[in-house]
Amino acid sequence: MERPGPPPPGVKILKNAHPPRLAERLCEEGFPLVYIAAVKRRDSSTPLEEACHRGEAVCYVYGDVEWAPELEDKCMPITFYVDLKEERRALEALLLYIARTRNLPWVAFNREILSIIGLCDAAPNICLTEEAVIKKVEAMRKQLAPQRLEPPKSPTVETSPDDTANVTAETTTKNKGAAADTDKPHAPAARLDPAVLELLRRCCGEECVSRLLACHE
Repeated sequence: MERPGPPPPGVKILKNAHPPRLAERLCEEGFPLVYIAAVKRRDSSTPLEEACHRGEAVCYVYGDVEWAPELEDKCMPITFYVDLKEERRALEALLLYIARTRNLPWVAFNREILSIIGLCDAAPNICLTEEAVIKKVEAMRKQLAPQRLEPPKSPTVETSPDDTANVTAETTTKNKGAAADTDKPHAPAARLDPAVLELLRRCCGEECVSRLLACHE
């Protein structure tokens, strides 16, 4: 059943529709805004639209754009009312159609409706609240974080004053020995074979030999 006018109050099928401002230019060109209201009435004799507005039915509302009062003077809304004979089966068909045509994941839909069609039982992670998702992500981050290994502690050894004096004396002796080795004159570098130098002079030139001799000094 088609009725001109905005959608009735009810349960939104999408968690977040597009903001109203995105429809303003479309409405200026004369295009209508289309909505679907799937109605589960308590009394089958009450008209669908009236049942939604009087709170005598559960109305599941779908639209690409979030309806807002500021659109009343700019847009031409049209709402299609559908009587739900079998609530779960009808909502499942509607959600599958929306998900496939708009390429939306299940998490984009209202958890209440996902629970009605049984997805919350089949895939509980889909129906997690934002707080529960954050907690799960934090727990996984902690599990994947590399654990810091503490360096092994060296055993503490008590030393007597005599032992400290002996260690100091040995260290001083080693340092003096190292200094003495530094003061010793270095052995002269080995001389290059004259025959090899002559061969290099012939093959590479005098400049090559001069550089080699400079590096060897």
